[in-house]
Amino acid sequence: MKIRLVVLQPTSLCNLNCLYCYVPGRRDARIMSEETLEVVIRAILESDLVDDQVEFLWHAGEPLTAGLPFYERAVELIAAHNSHARTVWNAIQTNGTLLDDTWARFLAGHRFSVGLSMDGPSFLHDRQRPTWGGRGSLARTLRGLHHLRTHGIEPGALCVLTRKALLHPDALFEFFHENSIRWLGFNVEEIENEHRTTSLKEADTSMMVKEYRAFMERIWQLWRSCAPDMVIREFEDIVGLIADKLENPSYMRAPYETEPFRIITVSRDGDVSTFSPEFAGAASVQYGGFRLGNLHRESLAAMTASPLSGRLSRDVAEGVRRCRQTCAYFDFCGGDSCPTNTSKTGPWPQPRLSPAACIAKPLRTWSWRPLNAPTGNGSQPVLCERCDPRQGAGRYRCRDIR
Repeated sequence: MKIRLVVLQPTSLCNLNCLYCYVPGRRDARIMSEETLEVVIRAILESDLVDDQVEFLWHAGEPLTAGLPFYERAVELIAAHNSHARTVWNAIQTNGTLLDDTWARFLAGHRFSVGLSMDGPSFLHDRQRPTWGGRGSLARTLRGLHHLRTHGIEPGALCVLTRKALLHPDALFEFFHENSIRWLGFNVEEIENEHRTTSLKEADTSMMVKEYRAFMERIWQLWRSCAPDMVIREFEDIVGLIADKLENPSYMRAPYETEPFRIITVSRDGDVSTFSPEFAGAASVQYGGFRLGNLHRESLAAMTASPLSGRLSRDVAEGVRRCRQTCAYFDFCGGDSCPTNTSKTGPWPQPRLSPAACIAKPLRTWSWRPLNAPTGNGSQPVLCERCDPRQGAGRYRCRDIR
């Protein structure tokens, strides 16, 4: 297995104070130095551990705070050090508030994929994603969306589901539909790193699951009836998994988060971690802050051979094995919640359910149910022809499980 995704964190600085953010040091204005930027890009592109097709995802606090000259130099360095002629995709996840015509022209000119962090209408977004001064940010994000579209970029959107968001599926869906968002993913508010609580814990687990189920069922109804061109990640993933299961009953999902060095995350200073990007910057006595090395001093090959890398890989594998033994939905999940459920101070724990894992289970139950139960006329339900691999058609564009 080779590295397919490199998450680069040029700065932890952010101009917003989102209520659920897990990134430490969001008022720290330091950015990755040009020396480190070149060391990182050269080390990655010259390594035999990297796949012929690799994505650079610029992430962390608000990556645009690193400034346009930083990314202009990054593009130059990628071209200069790509001696193996790898296919390199650049992507950036941004809150959109700093986007202007100059930024949009640059991103379009260098074919960046763009993800916007948006939480829906103002009563949700502005409450959850305020500035440090307490003001809302939605108007500026929508202005950034306009600049991107002016230059031909159709961004995807990531929306964080808080307890309040779960209670407003219609308003949330209408917002994204009216703003012509073509790709939408939902992330669940979780406890991780700097974020020490979650609004989902305001309810007990059974209530949280009930609310999530109701939310997703309503979103599904709206998606099928109102938005034939919108891709919703959670539904597309589930439909794809069902198609794989129909084609091969022994199929099991194998997410990158459970495989060592399929994803690496590189910090501002050149520190490297693997498995989940959420490990970067996390405190951990047991795993040394999840830092496998620094690209100023060690190669990626040396990091894979380090004792810490071996111990972490074994412990993640053991956590995934325990998940497989205890969870009826393992084939659909592949244990992708196991790495981020690690103990920060002790040995790898028994599998436990985070809020995300708790509410992902009913989604999988509900999605798989139509294929296990007869339809109203007694026949077995099927995927639509666009999704069923037995019909020779592709997946990822299904609008119907009937």
